Amino acid sequence: MPKLIDLTGHKFGKWYVLEYAGDSMWSCRCECGTMLKINGAALRSGKRKHCNRCKNKAQRSRHIGKIYGNWFVLKYESIGKYLCRCNRCKKEHSVLIGNLLRGNSKQCNACHKKYSKRISKHNMSSTQFYKIWANLKKRGNICREWRDNFKNFYKDTCKDYVVGKHIIPIDKKEEMDVANYKWSTGFLQPGKIHITINGITMSKAEWARYYGISRQGFDYRLKNGLVDNVKG
Repeated sequence: MPKLIDLTGHKFGKWYVLEYAGDSMWSCRCECGTMLKINGAALRSGKRKHCNRCKNKAQRSRHIGKIYGNWFVLKYESIGKYLCRCNRCKKEHSVLIGNLLRGNSKQCNACHKKYSKRISKHNMSSTQFYKIWANLKKRGNICREWRDNFKNFYKDTCKDYVVGKHIIPIDKKEEMDVANYKWSTGFLQPGKIHITINGITMSKAEWARYYGISRQGFDYRLKNGLVDNVKG
């Protein structure tokens, strides 16, 4: 029988070892005050670092301070609910964490109605121009004035738009805005194959990063018609 390793007085994670309790178990106290008998091997291997109470507390606190859409998470309220502040109107509301993580709730109901009406007033949501704007937002590197308001994007770019062209930045290192864009029918870089999807043109590697897949995965989707509105 192997010699017993005395763990008394040692600390493992948040557990303080108080005394041997027999049968390979040790009486321990968590930093929060919780008392529990724990297997010595589990303590030494790091499998038991804290009590369930502290584990749940750590899981709840990991969302605090994060931003989901226009919600800023202030604090944990109750099971599954967090107090959040809408960054548009600065009002506070309780929001289910599942709705935050899935993107079902991005702002308060008042702001959702307000900004949804503002977008719908242009009556262009079914046009190719609107699809170009929507996909450009997903790409990310555009100025706030365009990202937050389709009308601003349309007003600044419609004058030189021609059906079949795609929008690209003049300087790819800078965000796209009224001074840094052009409509193009050519390739972005000579020697590289570029693909236009919903009016946005990027290289295959850039599209792969956009979809979060490998270059081979994007080629497979392209070959099997799994990407909509493609122009090679």
